[in-house]
Amino acid sequence: MLQRKIVDASVWIGWLDASDFFHSTCRSFFEEVSRTRETQIVVPIHLLFEVNAKIRAKKRVGNFLSLAPFEAHGPEFYAIDSMFLKTCQDKNIWDIFSVPGVGSQDLIYAAISFIENIPLVTTDRKMADAIATKIKIELLS
Repeated sequence: MLQRKIVDASVWIGWLDASDFFHSTCRSFFEEVSRTRETQIVVPIHLLFEVNAKIRAKKRVGNFLSLAPFEAHGPEFYAIDSMFLKTCQDKNIWDIFSVPGVGSQDLIYAAISFIENIPLVTTDRKMADAIATKIKIELLS
């Protein structure tokens, strides 16, 4: 059975951008996912917009070194819809994760991690430290 993990944008950007400070660590994570094929990566639909916006901003100022794509099992796309919002309300997600160090995008990843009881993979130490007692965190830094 595949182990499900939610991977936030910091890890995707770190892997996709060869000039990123965490590139080597993030690349190793995805290479391991690809090699073992034991992990199902959960991808909230908004990630596509978040990562594309950050990549394009880096490209505009010439700070992006792209890599070839990788292959992995999945991904499992996760809808950010009215059912997700209702679950967040029912589980009091807003209060649980409304703490310093957790931004609006972070809250989506944390909520999915909490609801699905799966680890959140990130390079964001500030966010990880803020919510480490609430969900399982895999910090890649």
